[in-house]
Amino acid sequence: MDTRDAFLVVEDASNLTIHELRQGQKCQVGGRGADVFLSAASDVRFALEWTGRQFQLRVKTGAIFVQGKPADARMALRAGEEITTGGTRIALGVSVPLHAPKRRALSHTEFRERLYEELARARRADRPTTLGIVCTKVGDGNGVLSRALESFRAGDLVGTFAPDRLEILLPDTDIQAAQSVFGRIFAGLNVEIGLATAPQHAESAERLLRAAMSSANEARKLGRDEKTPIAIATNPPTTTHRGPVELVTQDPRSAAARDALARSKANEERFVLLYGERSAGKSAFARILHQDWDAPFVLIHCARVTEIDAAMAAAASGGSLLLDEITDLSLEAQVRLAAILKGARSVRRVIATTDAVLSSLVERGVFAKELEALFADCRIEIPSLRSRTADVLPLAQSFAPDYQFSIGAVARLRSYPWPGNVLELRNAVERACLLSDEKKILGEHLPAEPVTAAADEGRLRAHVDSVERAAIVKALADSNHNQTHAAKKLGVSRRALIYKMEKYGLKRPPRGSRRSKA
Repeated sequence: MDTRDAFLVVEDASNLTIHELRQGQKCQVGGRGADVFLSAASDVRFALEWTGRQFQLRVKTGAIFVQGKPADARMALRAGEEITTGGTRIALGVSVPLHAPKRRALSHTEFRERLYEELARARRADRPTTLGIVCTKVGDGNGVLSRALESFRAGDLVGTFAPDRLEILLPDTDIQAAQSVFGRIFAGLNVEIGLATAPQHAESAERLLRAAMSSANEARKLGRDEKTPIAIATNPPTTTHRGPVELVTQDPRSAAARDALARSKANEERFVLLYGERSAGKSAFARILHQDWDAPFVLIHCARVTEIDAAMAAAASGGSLLLDEITDLSLEAQVRLAAILKGARSVRRVIATTDAVLSSLVERGVFAKELEALFADCRIEIPSLRSRTADVLPLAQSFAPDYQFSIGAVARLRSYPWPGNVLELRNAVERACLLSDEKKILGEHLPAEPVTAAADEGRLRAHVDSVERAAIVKALADSNHNQTHAAKKLGVSRRALIYKMEKYGLKRPPRGSRRSKA
C-alpha cells in the first residue's frame, strides 16, 4: 500500500507557501477559516483530499481551473497537475521516498569476476583485501544471508558459494579489522568463518579462495568449543613436507615435463628453474626432484617473505629448498638470497618457480643478475592445464575421489579453458561437491565461462603470448629453423627472436633433425 504524503505549493499575491497533506486528510481551500487561506480569492472554496494514489477535488464555489480548463464539481487529479483561480496558483505534489533497490547476493560466477577486479585494484593501490567464507548449518543459509545483506557495507561483496556457504569480500580491509567486523555481524549465529587476506596470505584470486576455504574448514573443527569460531589463514612463508607425491601426467606435455625433471634429478642438477603460468602445478612437479629422499622438502612462498636469512636454507639441510614464484621477492631480497644460496652447500637441491622470463627482468634491472645466473643451466617448462587436456579429468577425479562425474560434467571439464590452471580446477571441483546430490557432479555444478580478460591482468598477456609463440613456431618451421630467416619473416632482429625463443621455451632441434633443403 502506498503511504506517501502529499503537499500543495500555493503561490498567492506574491507569497509562496507549502502545505503538507497526509493520506486521508481533507484540506479546505478558500477564504477565512479555510485550512489554506487564499487572500486574492475570497469567494472561492474547494476541498482537496489525498487518497494515497490521487487527489480528490470537490468544488463548492467560485471559478476553478485545472491545467487551464474549467474544473468539474468533482474530479480526480494527479501529482504534478496545477489548479488556478483568480491570481492564485496551486501545484499538487507527492513526497517520493528514496527506495534503495533491495540488495541481492551475487552468484558465485559474479562474485569471482568481482574478486579478480578487486584484487587487481588492490594491487595497484597497495591495499589489503579480505575474503571470508561463512559456513552455516543446513537450512540456516537464508537467515544468515539476510543478516549479511543488511549489515555489510555497500562496497562489500556478498555472494553464495554454496547453499550453506557464503563468500564475502571486504575491500581495503586488513585481517584484524575483518575479524572484528565478521565477529560483530555474525555474533549469536551458529556459523563458522574462515578468513584470508591478500596479499598477506595469498596474492591471486584462486589462492585467496583456497586459503579462505581451508580456513573455513579449520573453523568448523573449532565449532565444538566456540560459539562463533573464526579461523584465520596462516600460510607461513616456510613449510616443510615429507612423503611421496601424487602427480597426474597422462597428457604427453605433462609427461614430457615429468621426464625432463627425472633427467635433471639423474644428472644431479643442484639449481633447477621451473617456469610456467601461476597455479599450473609447478610446486607439485618440483616434488619429483625430491621424492625418494628421506630429507626435508622446504617450501618458501616468496610473495609473503619479508626478510631473507640463512635459517630457511638451514631448514632444508640435506634436502630440497623450493622458492615459489621467486620474482615476487624484492630486488634487495634477491641479492641477499643469491649470497645465502652460494654458501648453503648443505642444501642438496634448490628449485625456483616463476611465471616470468628472468633474463628479461635482469635486462630491465628488476631481477638480480647473480640470482638468475644460479639457475641458468637447468630450466624446464611446466605446461598450463589448458595445454594438457588429458590431465583435466584425472585431476578432477583426484580432487573428488568419492564422487561420480556425469557425462555433462566431463564435457564441461574438457571444454572449459581453466585460466586459473590446476588451482582453479581444484577450487571448482570442491565447490561442485558441495552443490551435488548423491555424490554425483553434474555439468551445471562446474563453471561455464572463464572470468573476463579485463578482470584478470594476466589473462590478456597470456592470450597475446600464445599467439606470438604460435607465430614464432610457424616462422621457424617455414625457415627450416634458420633463425636469421625466421627473424626476417617475423620482422624482428635475430637477437629479439632468440629472446622470444627462450621466453617460450623453444629450442633449436638436435643437429641432423632439421629437414634437408630441396
